[in-house]
Amino acid sequence: MTDADYPATRVEESGTPCIALSRLPELPVRVLVLGPAVDTERPLGPRLEHLASDLGAGDGLQVVAGDLGTWQDPLEGVPAGRFDVVILRAAPVPGGDGDPEHAPPWLVESMAAALAVSSTRVWLVTPSPTRSAEEGARREDLARRVVRAGGPPAVVLPGDWLDQDPATFLEATVEHLLHDAPLGTAVERATADRLPAPLLLRPQGRRLGLDLARLLESHRTAIEEQVSRLRSFEREFEATRTASGMHPAFEALNERLQARGEALVQVKESCEEINRDRDPAGWSRLGNSIARLSALTAEEEADRAALRATAMRVAEQGG
Repeated sequence: MTDADYPATRVEESGTPCIALSRLPELPVRVLVLGPAVDTERPLGPRLEHLASDLGAGDGLQVVAGDLGTWQDPLEGVPAGRFDVVILRAAPVPGGDGDPEHAPPWLVESMAAALAVSSTRVWLVTPSPTRSAEEGARREDLARRVVRAGGPPAVVLPGDWLDQDPATFLEATVEHLLHDAPLGTAVERATADRLPAPLLLRPQGRRLGLDLARLLESHRTAIEEQVSRLRSFEREFEATRTASGMHPAFEALNERLQARGEALVQVKESCEEINRDRDPAGWSRLGNSIARLSALTAEEEADRAALRATAMRVAEQGG
């Protein structure tokens, strides 16, 4: 078996970084299927939703299907918001005047702007049913120039894949990305024995994919910081309550403090469980855990203000 029999993914790297990849990932993972529903029997959107159900991803994955509005505004009619993965379906790419193998500059600008406003981390470009070599060249040219302009990494499927069930590849790629595989690994695993190999256009940098492990590690750090802040507040609370002669006005605050400590322990245990699993089913739990920690942080700020107010009230009563 030779590389000619099973060639590796074709990879081109630009020298331009992608700002969206430098940001901390967010949950839930959101996928936009943009363009005609070419799979009339099993449309890709419902297939991805079914995949999320099979993986137990729950609220950790949201799928939105939208028609390609216009090439001048690809997201026209699509709900505003973040889309981590954009799958561009089979709408033909228009050519430039007298330059049939290159996308016009305005199209590159509009597509780059659409991906930037969506904070997209990867986009996948499927073949056009026109089966035109010139149109296929325009698709590659569009993706290549968007990446070079600072866009997210792109995966361009060969035109020959129209006969090789592109939707199955797209579904498999999303599944591997949900398992937090690096983009190159996800593409190679999803490609299997299809020929010719897809084209991976990547920006400068190493963080390619959903990068959910990075979000998990950030959350673990935030939990430890909140535990430290809780211990500090407990010492401040005890010192203030002792100075007031253990006044009963502090009891309600003490109960809230104890409850917050117990809740923080639960958040930490939940995070460790997610860290052990590191699977799609954990991303929904991770999103809930992050939201719970945010609420506990807000409660701490409220408790600090309540401690100061209670101490002042007790002092005034004592005077």
